[in-house]
Amino acid sequence: MGPSYQPADCIEDNQCDIGMACSPWGECLPLRDPLELPLGLEIYDQRVGSPKLGQLIYDLGPSELVPDEDGIVRVTIPDAFSIEGTVRTNAIESTVQALLLSYRLSHIPGRGVTSASQTLGRVDSGGVPYEISLIQPDLYVLQVVPQPATTFSPLVIYDEFLRNTQVNFTLGVVNYEVIGRLVDSAGNPVLNATVWIFDFETGASSTVATTSAMPESEGEFRCRFTDVPRSLSIFTGAGNTGVVQPSVLFEVSISELDAWTLERGSDGYDGGDLVIPALAAPITFGTNIFGYSGAGSLQVVSGAQVTFRAVVGGGTRDNGVVVAEGTTNEEGNVTVSLVPGDFETGRLYEVTVTTPIDSPFASTKKELMVGPISGYGESIELERRVTAVGQVTSPDDGSPLALVTVKATPSTSSTGNPNEDMINTTYQPSTQTDSSGWFTLLLDPGYYDFSLIFPDRLKYPNTTFFDQIVAQLRASTAFAFSPARPALVKVLVQDARGAALSSMEVRAYQVAPECPLAGECTVPAQLLSSARSDAAGRASLIVP
Repeated sequence: MGPSYQPADCIEDNQCDIGMACSPWGECLPLRDPLELPLGLEIYDQRVGSPKLGQLIYDLGPSELVPDEDGIVRVTIPDAFSIEGTVRTNAIESTVQALLLSYRLSHIPGRGVTSASQTLGRVDSGGVPYEISLIQPDLYVLQVVPQPATTFSPLVIYDEFLRNTQVNFTLGVVNYEVIGRLVDSAGNPVLNATVWIFDFETGASSTVATTSAMPESEGEFRCRFTDVPRSLSIFTGAGNTGVVQPSVLFEVSISELDAWTLERGSDGYDGGDLVIPALAAPITFGTNIFGYSGAGSLQVVSGAQVTFRAVVGGGTRDNGVVVAEGTTNEEGNVTVSLVPGDFETGRLYEVTVTTPIDSPFASTKKELMVGPISGYGESIELERRVTAVGQVTSPDDGSPLALVTVKATPSTSSTGNPNEDMINTTYQPSTQTDSSGWFTLLLDPGYYDFSLIFPDRLKYPNTTFFDQIVAQLRASTAFAFSPARPALVKVLVQDARGAALSSMEVRAYQVAPECPLAGECTVPAQLLSSARSDAAGRASLIVP
């Protein structure tokens, strides 16, 4: 069952040799420098009655964790401060439901952003007060999102907040306007399409517009900004009309927009005619999804999500994407509305089949040619999922470790992109080892990171084995995993006046070797262990 208990050989750190520290269970273990791992820390407030109970209040990246002369990492939690103000509309008769978002980048590379939201309810010219309570001074993004954003554009502020600050927002102020007309390549105005514009340079967003169906202004749109953009990414699509129409992105660079502003002024932009591909009338297309059981009998696959995707256009900036989705019924059939080729020829679609979690069949991706008339096309046969079998054993004596959680996550490349051959990257099954340390998982073929999560009685750090191959050509794949031997990182949590903070949950994350020690990284950091600070503010974290 593994070493759930070790004979006590220490009570205090000074009873251990140099470079060692006393663990909570009384064993001298090596003391690690967080930067060598490298390690990041998250602090969650678990004090009973705290207004921040259960919330992440502070995080530190590897370069911020510097042990003192005793090898202890001292974490000082600043006093809380607030951002407060009022959100209002700019006209007496104007009201809208709104949401307030706040987020910032974690100091731990690979942990993404931390965010919070609050519903403002109905906002009018009288204003709705808000307050955001923060502890970590940092660069924050505040965003007011009107719901819907058809009349009012979203508002965004990027700023470093260090102390109590007041920030007010006014919805409905128009400082910039983009106009244009949406037409297809045959010259026909496109009616009732959705147009929305975003500026990736500043984060400014426009109102969401619908192209006009009025005879005197067919296909025209008007998108308004409060925050003035520096570049334009114009997204067009069918919206909720049910019409099959390509989604097309038109981009106006900083230099293009600067040249326009120099010549025409800074209060708006005229996009003119934006041309999207003209499409043939949609057809109804169907396919059947099936596989074969281990005994060789045919089985239809119900409940599978099937997505058809095709690029349309002539290979220029008027390219678009057509996407249709459906779910297989009890007979394994799915039907969708698709755009055929140019009336007489077929069109090639990339088809992605995502099977249910409990299905014995693997998700897949293939290409299908869709003809010019309605009907059923080629059926899609699925391979069976692979049975991944493995055993988890102790690094000390090779004994089996029971009740260890084993989770399989599709591997992420050094660029942060999932393996291209993996279809359903949200499919992350987990199980526990039995009394003999064995586990079984049913997986799609591909590359996986296997994470071992240990119960408290087993004094090992959580361990991840990266880029393990689950081969499609095998009915089963066997693994043998053994965790790293434990070491310690000692942490002292205190407030701004140096007083110890108890009941703070400290979580240790190992930063991926592909990531920098500071800044953003798309490769996820791995949770190693967690511990709560005691009455003296001390916490001992188990690390490799």
